[in-house]
Amino acid sequence: MTRNLSGTPTDTTSADVASPAGSPAGVERGLDRLSLEQALRDFEIANARTIDLTQRLIDASKEISRLRGQVVEAQEQAAATRAENAALRASTTYRLVELSTKIRRRLGR
Repeated sequence: MTRNLSGTPTDTTSADVASPAGSPAGVERGLDRLSLEQALRDFEIANARTIDLTQRLIDASKEISRLRGQVVEAQEQAAATRAENAALRASTTYRLVELSTKIRRRLGR
C-alpha cells in the first residue's frame, strides 16, 4: 500500500503486484509513479505560490484603494484651504492691512 500526497493510503492495483520490481514493466511503473508523485508535488508548490501571489495582489489592491482615498481627501482639503485663502485675500480687512504695510515700507525709506 502506498500513500498519496495528502497521506491517505492508496491500494495498489493487481498489475502493480503482478509485475516484479526488477522487470522492465515494474521499473516503468515505478518511474511512472515517481513521475506522477513529483508532478503532484510540483502542482502543490505552484498552487501554493499562486495562492500567495493572489493574496499579495489583493493586499496591494486594498493598499492602493486606501492611498487613493487619502489622496482625494488631501486634494479636497487643499481645495478648501485655497478657497479660504482666496476669500481672506479678497476681504477688505486684508486689503487694508496690505495697503498699510506698503505705506509703512515707503515711509520708512
